[in-house]
Amino acid sequence: MRLVRRAIREFSDGPSGGAPAGPDLPPPHDENLRSAAIHHLKRVRKLKLDLAAFVLGSVIISTVWAITEYQNSGRLAAAAER
Repeated sequence: MRLVRRAIREFSDGPSGGAPAGPDLPPPHDENLRSAAIHHLKRVRKLKLDLAAFVLGSVIISTVWAITEYQNSGRLAAAAER
């Protein structure tokens, strides 16, 4: 969150450090800030992917567990005989 606030502050402050950037001035360019923001986005993307994989895996494992418990109790075989 600090990176976002810093990026917004630096973008709105402009290259002069306090005066807003005019239309003829290029936006401030800080390679360290850009690389930190890219690194942060990669970490967030990885977290979301890991979380989605965890949730999907949990659903699959829970479903398989429930089916095997149902089968071990004999109800699956009894339902197949009917």
